[in-house]
Amino acid sequence: MTLENELRDILLERDNVAEDRFDRLIRDCHILDVEGRKSDQDIFRNVSAILAEQLGRDEYVLFEKFLHREAEGGTVVQPGFAIPHIVVEGEHKFDVLLVRARDGIDFLHAPDPVRIMFVLAGSKDERNYHLRALMAIAQVAQEKDFEKQWLAARDTEAIRNLILLATRKRDTRS
Repeated sequence: MTLENELRDILLERDNVAEDRFDRLIRDCHILDVEGRKSDQDIFRNVSAILAEQLGRDEYVLFEKFLHREAEGGTVVQPGFAIPHIVVEGEHKFDVLLVRARDGIDFLHAPDPVRIMFVLAGSKDERNYHLRALMAIAQVAQEKDFEKQWLAARDTEAIRNLILLATRKRDTRS
């Protein structure tokens, strides 16, 4: 465990923060730190390969779902910030993957490059939790200077800690 992670845990304990399901997902999730300018398709290929392994699903099917979801309606929620999300087959499946792209990701229907991505994939029975995760993401993203801190984070663990230390309402029922 790094000193930074030990400090994070001390802060969370000191502030009496009860870890919820979103915290556990973030603590364990894969984080892509992308170098150079990329297309959304390049990123969806990488994301699909990682999620296929984590969710036990077919990589190509996941990739097609991401492309279809983007064609249906873009997932860029504000300039520079996207939340691509898909429904996967099965039950009790839900995962989060984070992508930082300092140089940006070009999305077909977005004028600005995306630098922050929270990718969600879940089965139909997790729809309720999907909405809770979106609420948690919204609260994290509203933190003062979130985008600046996200882009300045030293590495993927610093990105993870930025989210885990964000002030938000924890849902300890999950």
